[in-house]
Amino acid sequence: PPPNPPPPPPPPPVAVPKAPSPPPPPPAGAPQSLVSARPARQVSAADAMKQALRKKANTRLVERKDEVAALVCRALGELGDGVDAAEGALKELEGAADSLGLPLAAEEWGARLGSIKKKGGGSHFDEALLGRAGEAHRRLSSLASMVAWRGALRTRQTQVSSAVAAFRSGKASLSRVQTIARLSEMLHLLSKTVGEITKDGGYAPALREMAALRVPESLDDDAAAAQLSSAVLAEVAREVAEKELAGLRSEKALTRRFRAPQTLAVLRAAREVVQDVANFLPASEELSRSVGEQRALLDAGIAEVEPMAAAGQQACYEEEDEDYV
Repeated sequence: PPPNPPPPPPPPPVAVPKAPSPPPPPPAGAPQSLVSARPARQVSAADAMKQALRKKANTRLVERKDEVAALVCRALGELGDGVDAAEGALKELEGAADSLGLPLAAEEWGARLGSIKKKGGGSHFDEALLGRAGEAHRRLSSLASMVAWRGALRTRQTQVSSAVAAFRSGKASLSRVQTIARLSEMLHLLSKTVGEITKDGGYAPALREMAALRVPESLDDDAAAAQLSSAVLAEVAREVAEKELAGLRSEKALTRRFRAPQTLAVLRAAREVVQDVANFLPASEELSRSVGEQRALLDAGIAEVEPMAAAGQQACYEEEDEDYV
């Protein structure tokens, strides 16, 4: 047979064009016409809008320079007599600052005003005003923290009061087990809010800063009032448990054993709420005595119902066994 033909030669390598090397820098002292200008950085539409808005805000601040100085002076002055007056002053000052383009949650005021430069150099605002503006911003920020914390504590107290009123009036369409669960949930939320504020590592430094900046506050008292408001949760839990126990006692002996497990669950849940309230309340001899009395009543009810619940459970087992005879 004829020999196999030799394989075709491989194709020649394709030459990959190299990227042109950048031109060498112009020599020192070269004419400006020989110096190539850098390509301008592309600015997005969003960045362009932000720059335009900031330029407009800068113009407004410069034009209303006297109002800015007046705002700084008011922020460093008297905030009224007491915490409530200071809270009202904060709302007024925040509104004035927003109208000028100096929102409290944005840049520190001294840095913001200092960033506005004149075309020929220098700042539109002198160093003294910039320093006072920074101090005013710190003071109002501290006041805003106080107002937010105080508001959170008072909101929880209001929620507890409203819920208790609904439970006692019968408007809350909940079973007794659900009512106890709701009381426990409200106590958890209340204690969580108090803990997040008073046990935070920044709480004590914030109080010291408020004192240094002459910010009126009563946060320790507000936190204590929130703790005291939990005492009524224990009272309602005991009241619900007593109604459930009275209902069990009114049952006939035949049906009492079938209701006993539910009553026992309500009594135990109520006792847990009372104990949690006792752990949350501030140390007080009067409060300890009151909570102790409620706990003793519930313990007595539990001791009364436990044998009934056990008997009822045994009766259920016996009835189940009879089904298989």
